[in-house]
Amino acid sequence: MKDSTIERVWSIILGLGLGTLFIILNIFLNMSFTTAQAIDWSKGRMFANLFCCLLAVVSVWILLFALKKISGITFKLDSFSKKSLVTIFFGLVIYRLLTILCFHFMMQKGMSTTINDQMLNQSFKGVPLFVVVFIYGFCTPIMEEMAFRGGIIGLVFKKNQMLGILFSSILFSALHNPSEVFSWIIYGGFALIVGYAYSKTKELGVPVAIHILNNVIGIVGLLLH
Repeated sequence: MKDSTIERVWSIILGLGLGTLFIILNIFLNMSFTTAQAIDWSKGRMFANLFCCLLAVVSVWILLFALKKISGITFKLDSFSKKSLVTIFFGLVIYRLLTILCFHFMMQKGMSTTINDQMLNQSFKGVPLFVVVFIYGFCTPIMEEMAFRGGIIGLVFKKNQMLGILFSSILFSALHNPSEVFSWIIYGGFALIVGYAYSKTKELGVPVAIHILNNVIGIVGLLLH
């Protein structure tokens, strides 16, 4: 009993450490991205954007190293079982349908998009597509999945993953600037889907793949809107 309590407390401490590391890296990456877009000199801005891409790669590596070191959790994107591919497909389709439904009701109430999407759209203006897709379509989803699904569900709530799915979903949604009920449904619904996918397959690569595909679709749609 005592060993179990110590293990649980230690998992929480490690999870908090991983979460803190994620927040620091994410803030630094977003600040660097914002600063890069404020540079007037075109060549200087280009080099700054390339630096942001490099920083994103380093951030992913640091978080992946930390997650593997403290929990043994890692992932691969080059090999999926048939079950994992089916889970990725249906997870993505279900979430896109949920998004379409939510945006339908939002437009009926005079809202075109979420506050979070408005902020992203503003920050992406004038930025090369490959930079946005690489940082926010590829690297950021990996970081978020390592923190929310790997850290919270796989580490802190390893022995009660349903509670971990619920907790990580509420936290994930809260950090995406929800301003009304539809925003909570959109981001919370996504977190529930990828959380369940991770719990079902035990492969972190599955929610990572769903997240990457969803973000790339969202970014392209946002920039073309």
